[in-house]
Amino acid sequence: MNTDYTEEKLYKGANLIILIASTVAALILFVEVLLLDWERGNIPIIVCMLIYSWYISFAQKYNDIQRIHLYVAFLMYYFFIYGIHQTTLSNLALSIVCIMVVLFIARLRTLIWMSAFSYFFTVLYNLAREELHWQKVYDISIWQLLFQFFLVILVAIVAHLFITERIRQYRYHLEEKKKWERQEEQAKEQIRIVAKELGLMAHNNNGERLLLRDALQNGDNYDEQMNNLALFGTVLEKKLDDLNDFSHLLRGRMTLLQEAYNAVSILSLCKMQRQNHNVNHYPDLIVQIDPMIPKVMYGDPQKILKIIQNLVENGFLYTKRGGVQLKIYTHQYDNEYNLCIEVNDTGIGIAQVEMERLLEAINDEKTPGYRPGGLGLGLYLVSGYVKSMGGFFRMESKLGEGTQVCVSIPQRVIDAAPSMSYDKKCGVCLVYEQLDYEHDRLNEFYEEFFFDLSQKLGIPAYAIANDGELKELIAGYRKVCLIVDYDQYIVRREYYDELKDVYLTVLTDVCNQDQLGSNVHILKKPVGTSEILYTIEEANKTADRRRNEASSSQIDISQLSIETLTKRAFRKKGIRSVMIVTDSMSDLPPEISKRRGIPVIPFRIFTENASFLDGLEVSQECAINYLKEHKGIYTMAPEEDELREFFEYNLQFAKHIIYVSTAKKVSVSYDRAVRVAENMPRVSVVNSGQVSGGVALMAMMADSYARGGKSPEEVERYLYELRSKVKTTFLIENLDHLAYLGKVSKYISVLVRTFMVHPIIKMKHDAMEIGGIRVGSMTRAKENYIRRIIKKKRRIDHRNVFIGSVGISWRELGGLREQLITEGDFDNVISRRASAAIAINCGVGTFGIIYVEK
Repeated sequence: MNTDYTEEKLYKGANLIILIASTVAALILFVEVLLLDWERGNIPIIVCMLIYSWYISFAQKYNDIQRIHLYVAFLMYYFFIYGIHQTTLSNLALSIVCIMVVLFIARLRTLIWMSAFSYFFTVLYNLAREELHWQKVYDISIWQLLFQFFLVILVAIVAHLFITERIRQYRYHLEEKKKWERQEEQAKEQIRIVAKELGLMAHNNNGERLLLRDALQNGDNYDEQMNNLALFGTVLEKKLDDLNDFSHLLRGRMTLLQEAYNAVSILSLCKMQRQNHNVNHYPDLIVQIDPMIPKVMYGDPQKILKIIQNLVENGFLYTKRGGVQLKIYTHQYDNEYNLCIEVNDTGIGIAQVEMERLLEAINDEKTPGYRPGGLGLGLYLVSGYVKSMGGFFRMESKLGEGTQVCVSIPQRVIDAAPSMSYDKKCGVCLVYEQLDYEHDRLNEFYEEFFFDLSQKLGIPAYAIANDGELKELIAGYRKVCLIVDYDQYIVRREYYDELKDVYLTVLTDVCNQDQLGSNVHILKKPVGTSEILYTIEEANKTADRRRNEASSSQIDISQLSIETLTKRAFRKKGIRSVMIVTDSMSDLPPEISKRRGIPVIPFRIFTENASFLDGLEVSQECAINYLKEHKGIYTMAPEEDELREFFEYNLQFAKHIIYVSTAKKVSVSYDRAVRVAENMPRVSVVNSGQVSGGVALMAMMADSYARGGKSPEEVERYLYELRSKVKTTFLIENLDHLAYLGKVSKYISVLVRTFMVHPIIKMKHDAMEIGGIRVGSMTRAKENYIRRIIKKKRRIDHRNVFIGSVGISWRELGGLREQLITEGDFDNVISRRASAAIAINCGVGTFGIIYVEK
């Protein structure tokens, strides 16, 4: 679309609007002058101005901006004459709004000043005549005049914000339309280049066919020609597949699979395909994969494989010396993981001006140093795949030094999201209860064992933590193969025997089939020499450490039998010295709570007809959806009986419990817990003085501190020292929800929403208070808010940063998290969608960053 044409159309519309407004004002003024018989000397002036305004419009005298200025001057004169005798507040406000519309269409920045001048000119004229609303001057106080002036300025500001936002939206849609037209213009050129590439490939195919015919006739080089032909067919198939995906991306109809896969297996497949190609002339590929990456994830493995292949191939194409490095790791987001794929090369690098062009799909112009042979779709497809999966794509390069490409894709981890919609087409799944042995290596060994087993059987594998997850799987599959530990089976034998449609298997090495029921199968524990040697190595390390501390602590490893070492390896974890517990208002992610062993007691969510447990029976999404249709919903801290039962249960696993509660002035949970702890000497209560992620950070740091062998008193002192270092702030989109809860005035919430003011709430002295404001759109407010946090990064503990949000999409939340990691250099950023209790008390659109100062 032509920009000049758009501007011209905009000005023509402005001319027509102001001309009509000026004409209407002139006619009204003309009629009133005749009827009321005042200021008849203005009649000739009004008539001349009206005729002249229409003349310059039809005759196209002056340019658009000059005509608008003249119309504004005429309109101001009409309002001034009319205001001499009718200076009421409503007339002035209407006049000011009309003037502002015109001025902003003309892009003038003197709106408020001209509003003030027009008002004061009218007031001064009336003061000279000692008349104002048919009253004497001494009847009008200076405060009334100032108040009227304030209201005029207020109307001007409101109109300013409203019209500016409308203009911004108009320009945004205009840019989107221009962008779409540019993409359509590129389509023909892209199709031409694709046809050219496919024609070249067809020509090569014909040549390969002739060479194969000669080889068959002469009997030589037959195998080599067959391999070349097979390789060519594979390349052709890949390019046609890329072309098909390219067409889907252009039309916005990319279809994604949802199935279980393993990142390591995908990487192995990528290596295998690369070995089948002639890649001897390519640089070395160095692969680094995080050993802690989840074994089973849920997503589109085909697209993941294509992303890895395209990024690695691009690294080879631009690298002549050195090598290409591939890294695969994960970042954790609440109940989801982000699979991160990073490719670094030591090639020629890409100039900044070339980077955007490389992401525009096919292009004839090739960067110097580029090895030909592709369609030029690689980076475009990668970017499209990542965006369609709700991920994040970033590319950095320095000319002459190399290129780094990093993608981050949200993936669901099967054992972290048991309530998801499972694949029913398979009909059979493998289920095992999470094992928690003393040595992490054994836990990893069995996870790999179960995964390999599921791969051999060709069925998905799930790790469950409770009976509810098992029931969901039984309901979702025709047959469930359940594997349980022998000790677990003996304790709950009656429950397992009553399960239907379950193929029950016991993992054991101490009994035979006769000791179990006829419907129970045995799976031997695969404990081999490597696992025993690992246990011995760990025992040696422990003995060496103790030997350095005290000579009396020496352990003779040679006296330990293989049987003893095996039993020690499978011994369950014992009672902890100090256990940290908290409540659901802390927003502690469930996977961290499970991994660290930090129990969480839920708040209760009350609606008009029922009550629910926060995090267990109701989520943030449910609370938000309920708020859209109903208003009768509120939260309540756990009752004293619930807290007592919660403490008594967890005291089975710890010698002492420290309850890190939500701030005392925010919730009554602290006071209730203190009353309960008075009769429980092994329970301590600490007022965190924080909410949401602030409590979560304190609980996690206290847990790490307690695991160092600290006493309960030392952990309590550590928590109270930590209170002043934790900084909790939230950016709120508006105050509508807080006004509904009665925490702020409704009039204040209206003003805040009208002027696009976004308050920042911070925790101070156990209470929430205003810590600042951001003005403008919410997007700009978030950017400013994050930028302020990043400026403080030297004072922030990079290992502990928490992001909480209400009603913000995972894609946007992931982008904000990536921004904090890349620009703030933070090592560990925990991203969490707030609990239902937080969502109900803050409202949709709340976004917060919590950190710990060094």
